Amino acid sequence: KMCMSDRVACNQTKEPVEEVAKVEVIEKPPVLHYGFNLDEYNVVHDTIRRGDSFGELMLKNKVDYPKIAAISENYRDTFDVRRIKVGKPYIILKSKDTSEVAKVFIYQNDKINYTVVDLRDSAVAYKSKRKVKLVEKEVGGVINSSLSEAMDNLGVDYGVTIALSEVYAWSIDFFKLEKGDKFKVIFDERYINDSIYAGYGPV
Repeated sequence: KMCMSDRVACNQTKEPVEEVAKVEVIEKPPVLHYGFNLDEYNVVHDTIRRGDSFGELMLKNKVDYPKIAAISENYRDTFDVRRIKVGKPYIILKSKDTSEVAKVFIYQNDKINYTVVDLRDSAVAYKSKRKVKLVEKEVGGVINSSLSEAMDNLGVDYGVTIALSEVYAWSIDFFKLEKGDKFKVIFDERYINDSIYAGYGPV
């Protein structure tokens, strides 16, 4: 600050004003798997082993017996606890506190269908499906020995060959196909998350 006299205005050097950029925080919606935000839980992935039972799995994960009994008795049509199969994957969502009580049990019936046992409040069970994308696929080739071998060489799911033989069982004699015969098949393939193959659709 410099002043020439009392009557002359002082030349003031202005301090540089620091501009603060406004940062807008955009909250992304949580990514849901099987209808749940997995970030809210301790997640356990496992498979049913020989000798496992639903009741024992739940007791090991600190679920109260009345809830186990409620699922076993009231939801037999939705989830028959006696019919869980060895090798089937399941997920347990546990609370993040020190108790680590199982809150949700998800049983993978197959790649698409699953059963949810929700133990958070009253025990309930329901079935649901993963989102599936259908992709149309077209393959063709020339028969050298059999249709089955030709399809296999094209890397086509063997189930498509079986479905093809069933669709045309009364109009095509597959035993009379000859070497050099050409064919083309159009069918749908099912994909989960655009990448996980989940079987074929209609031929």
